Amino acid sequence: MAKSKKEKEIDDKAVKYVVRVYEPSKGRKAKDVRIAKLGYDVESKGRKIEVKGTEKNMPNPVGHHITLLPKQYKTMKRTPDYWIYRVYNVGGKGKEKVVPIPRNEILLHLTSYIVHKLVLKKEDWEKLEKKSEKLPQTT
Repeated sequence: MAKSKKEKEIDDKAVKYVVRVYEPSKGRKAKDVRIAKLGYDVESKGRKIEVKGTEKNMPNPVGHHITLLPKQYKTMKRTPDYWIYRVYNVGGKGKEKVVPIPRNEILLHLTSYIVHKLVLKKEDWEKLEKKSEKLPQTT
């Protein structure tokens, strides 16, 4: 599912915050590697970091979830130094909060949630519409 313009802006701000502010504050030099499509967003002193940003404050942790896309999940499974950084208050002008989650914690709390997506080309959709018109009507 494609991200909205707003979601892309939030992600961009969150990654920039991690690269320019958070990681340097911990004495680490970070690099934005999103363009390489590696299954994570940032490399920093051996860490492979998937950044998940939100404009919201830290939520009540009960029932809170973070979604990993298939490539992110596969990368996390084979990468010992994989981290998720949940960035709250993105764009909060100094009120951002980062919660780093190491791979061992990800694996400990990970549950499967499988989503199947039906993708039809325009011509396939039109064929299905025509077939449906020929089906008998039910009352």
